[in-house]
Amino acid sequence: IYGYYASNFNFNDSSRKIKMDKSELYQLHYSWIEACQSSDRLTEWEDEFINSLFEQLTKKGYLSPKQVEILERIYANRT
Repeated sequence: IYGYYASNFNFNDSSRKIKMDKSELYQLHYSWIEACQSSDRLTEWEDEFINSLFEQLTKKGYLSPKQVEILERIYANRT
């Protein structure tokens, strides 16, 4: 999931459009972070990175596209 700074975000999932607003993206990213935080498979760097994402998400309400890219990769590989 990339480039979500627009008020709505579209991506293809098996040829169907999915729209996510900022609130839904926040909830999705928060759930990925929670899942990563409860994983015992993270490296020390990943653990620190996930904790920094949690702080930023709760303070600012969003993550950068690059942060989301890395979060998605960690979530996919470690949970």
